[in-house]
Amino acid sequence: ALALGVVVAHFRGDLARVVALACQLRNLPQVDDDPVLRFLMGAIEAGAAALTGDPEGALSAIDALPSRGVDARTAELVDRLEVSMLLLLGRADDAVTVAEASLTRAPSAYVRSIPPVVRWVAGDPSAFLSCDLSDEPPADTNARDRLYHAAYGTSVFASLGDRDAVERAWPAI
Repeated sequence: ALALGVVVAHFRGDLARVVALACQLRNLPQVDDDPVLRFLMGAIEAGAAALTGDPEGALSAIDALPSRGVDARTAELVDRLEVSMLLLLGRADDAVTVAEASLTRAPSAYVRSIPPVVRWVAGDPSAFLSCDLSDEPPADTNARDRLYHAAYGTSVFASLGDRDAVERAWPAI
């Protein structure tokens, strides 16, 4: 329950709630002995650093995470955060490596669509040259990710000179 609360607080940008939940988690007696709890503490550190505008700190916290003992869904959240922080730091090629190694196997169709966007940010638009980006995102996509889909899609359309597609996508933003 604490882990879910942290994820929700992070998505809302609620740093105070992230810190409060981290304190509760840190006070659990088994936190140092359980790889899942150690992973969550490190992930919370990374999320808090991201929320305070410290992408280097977020990456340092991610690099220190234990690599075993967590489920794929939890690891995916951290992988997405790592990709975002790498992009913010201008390390798009590194972000491609992480995205392609982890996000291509995600259960969510939307998350599986992230690696081509990351490749585009790194200068390779080839994944978008033969597909119709004006499609709605998959049905299981949440409101936040629908906005990201529209925003990135509009950016891709603009970079490819597709003015009509930009106009079609703009209302979602």
